[in-house]
Amino acid sequence: RDGQNFAIKAPVTASGNTEFIWIEVTAIENDVVYGNLANDPVNLGALKCGSRVRASVAELNDWGFLTTAGEFVGGFTVQVVQRIAEEQSRRHQR
Repeated sequence: RDGQNFAIKAPVTASGNTEFIWIEVTAIENDVVYGNLANDPVNLGALKCGSRVRASVAELNDWGFLTTAGEFVGGFTVQVVQRIAEEQSRRHQR
């Protein structure tokens, strides 16, 4: 819907490589999510931020959206990675 920003994290495969990457959702039809890459991939050939892609709902790894107050809800994989990085940093500081 206009004014709403939804994103999913799903595997995208191109040039023989697969990356789990954030996709800004533009449409959902049946069990397929369509959208644009939300950041530049590391190694997906010609794909870049803004490239149109699609992903199966069954392959979703994460999701997120912005509230009307600008708060991000979701991003669970990001939270896990941040927590692990913080724990490792604390261990190395000892």
